[in-house]
Amino acid sequence: MAQEKKPLDEVTIQPRKLTIYEVTGLRKELLAGAALGIALDLGQVEECDAAGLQLLVSLRKASQQEEKPGVRMANPSDSVKAGLLALGIEEKDLMQPPG
Repeated sequence: MAQEKKPLDEVTIQPRKLTIYEVTGLRKELLAGAALGIALDLGQVEECDAAGLQLLVSLRKASQQEEKPGVRMANPSDSVKAGLLALGIEEKDLMQPPG
């Protein structure tokens, strides 16, 4: 399988929880780093609540609206997939590259 290339200065973040208790700090970190480009690997997320899903959707929208590398999301865990399904959000809409 071909590996996706990422910018050299892109930072990868792998959160384990995307709940109301973690999203405030994580949101600040992600928005601050969006100018350089951040890869958000969601494969290790064990817990994801509505606040976590709201964070993902808002990051996606911000990445689409700004002319920055933004936040690239990939590899959603079963927890993230279940939350997206419950909210009627298609995985492909959230995971595709900003632009």
